[in-house]
Parts: sequence; structure tokens; C-alpha cells
Amino acid sequence: MNSKELGLNFKEIKTKSVLSELVLDDYQAVEAEALNMPEGSLVVTYLHYKVLIGMITDGKIKFPQEKTFLPKHLLKMRIFNQEQELHLWKSKGNIFKKRLRIDNISDGEEQEVVDAQQILWGTKANAVGYWTELKEDRGTELIIPLPISACSVNTGKKRIALTTRNYISYNNRCQAGYVDCRFVKIANYERGE
Repeated sequence: MNSKELGLNFKEIKTKSVLSELVLDDYQAVEAEALNMPEGSLVVTYLHYKVLIGMITDGKIKFPQEKTFLPKHLLKMRIFNQEQELHLWKSKGNIFKKRLRIDNISDGEEQEVVDAQQILWGTKANAVGYWTELKEDRGTELIIPLPISACSVNTGKKRIALTTRNYISYNNRCQAGYVDCRFVKIANYERGE
């Protein structure tokens, strides 16, 4: 079995990453930070009690069924599209670390990456307004910001996958390892044999 059949794709790109810290003490501050990303970017929010997946649309973060959250429950958030990701994660209290990574940028540094497909739970799809609810027989469910017409799932090969990009670096002994990871997209994926 080759790497493509395993859902892995190795390539070299030019990329740039900037780290900083910020204070997020209310929902407006969280949303203002997220809105620095382009319209149509997807948002994955990890809370103490659940994961919410939404998108930036009409100048707001929209989650399914108009859900929202209190920032005190926010653990991390990834706002991403095919070219960049803003990753926020709790440091302590209301202080968050922030990493903005932009790919395919002319003044970036050359870096080897591996794109991988992470299969999402869900072998059945149901429409929930614009959104699609993915369900498993065992009761697991996930609502994603794609219309049902864009989702092709079954119990066989057809699934929805999260594409992650894993950045490779080498230590002083020339050993390779992943030094960063970002989300790229959520889309249909057909698994290999």
C-alpha cells in the first residue's frame, strides 16, 4: 500500500508562521480575532463540554442552530482555509497563545509537509438547515458546515475527512519529525482498499 492509498501526500511548500499571545475575556474578543480570517473560513472550537464546527459568514462566526459559547469554556480554536490557519489555545486564565500560519506565500521558508486525511465519524448524513449532521449507529454525531448536497457518505469507502497539514523539520542528528500541524479543509473523501 502506498502513501496515497493511505491518504498521505508529501510535498514542499513555502510557509510562514507567527506566534504571539492575547487576552480573550469575552465572546466579542474571540469573534473579533476570528474575523481576521477570510470569509468562508471554517472554525473548529474545542470547549470543556463539546466541539462546535462553524464557519465565518456575513462577518460573524456561525455555528449550527445559532449556538454560541462562553469564553471561559474555550480550550482551543482553529480558524482555517486552504491557505492559512489561525490557531488559538488557552495558556492560563483568559490568556491565549496565537499562531497564524500562511502557506504558499512568496516570502515564506521552504518546508516539507505531509497532508493527511482524518476520517470524521459519520456513516449517515442528515440535513440540518444549511448544515449536515453526520451520525454513527453507536450514537456519535457531528454537525459540519457543508450542505447535504455536498456530502457523500456511506458505511463503505465514502466518508467526510478533515485534511491536516503536518510540517516536517530535522534535528541536529538529521532525524525528521513533525513540528506543527494545521487544519486545511473538510470535504468528501473516498478511502482506498
